[in-house]
Amino acid sequence: MSSPASSTFFSSSVRRGQQSKGTCVLSAITVCESERYFNEKQFYKLFDAQIYVRDQAVGDGLLTALKYYDSARSLPDGEAVKAFFVTVSVCNPSPNTKGNTINSNEFALEDYDLVGDVLSAYPIVNWSEDTVNPNQPPYATVSGIIGHVDETTDQIACRIELENYLGILDGRGSLTVSIITDLKSPRWKPTNSGTRRAQYLKVGQYVTATGPLTGLTRSEDNKVMALHIGADNIVNVGLASRVLGASASANTPSQATDAHALDPVTPTPPRKRFTMARLKRAREPSDTFSTTPCTPPPSNKRQRRTQAAAKAKQGENTPATEAAADTPQYLHSSRVAA
Repeated sequence: MSSPASSTFFSSSVRRGQQSKGTCVLSAITVCESERYFNEKQFYKLFDAQIYVRDQAVGDGLLTALKYYDSARSLPDGEAVKAFFVTVSVCNPSPNTKGNTINSNEFALEDYDLVGDVLSAYPIVNWSEDTVNPNQPPYATVSGIIGHVDETTDQIACRIELENYLGILDGRGSLTVSIITDLKSPRWKPTNSGTRRAQYLKVGQYVTATGPLTGLTRSEDNKVMALHIGADNIVNVGLASRVLGASASANTPSQATDAHALDPVTPTPPRKRFTMARLKRAREPSDTFSTTPCTPPPSNKRQRRTQAAAKAKQGENTPATEAAADTPQYLHSSRVAA
């Protein structure tokens, strides 16, 4: 049995007009078994994988069907049990749009908690529970539009409804994720001066959050309704209507028909474009350009004339008193001495 390829295999199958409305990627240690073909193309195979999560309702672990790309076309080994460190994009289980069977012979499709596509996988050689402990929560990366915010003095819970194209479904899959910010943890606890560390989040913002998978919510029939992510970091991209643009296609989140996709109360601010007028006065069309230099060039000292020479050129009718006033002081002194 060969290990799954480390390259992304399903991104190339995303067709035009099938833009993502969010995504949830888990990085975890998985125990895989029941390897089998996905369809008649022997490049694609499936695994039944166990992903650890603390779950008191039905026991720890999520039963997940994973699809991966095997470039070697090796024969599947349905009896082998191996461990991998994988990065997978997941969603809730649903039938394949092309009629391909997802479940194994041991389980029905309704028994799976999640389905997903393998983005990368690294085999753990000579695996055993003594060498590698698989009971470690996966680390999640979630992106999407906030549909609901519930803030208390202890925590901030943001709900995101995801919808993403997956190769294992040959179509779109949905998933609900709750991003929880623990305001009592050292990461998000306010400072001694009362400064808030947690971000101010509201409905309609497009965010990307990372953190461990801390739990989940199940329905009465034990179906996974939501995954709980303990936020280590949250990046607020901004309002979805501004990020995605008004000219996006109808499949983008900015034009979703769900009531919680965008906050109707929050108006969308107009886009601002940078202009040099913010730094200085904008040049008017009536402004003219002068060819005269701002500072005149220095005069040539060879062409400068003394005041006495200039008055002599004007004529001999200059009064004596004015000529005496123009005469340097040392000339008057010499006349007195004479």
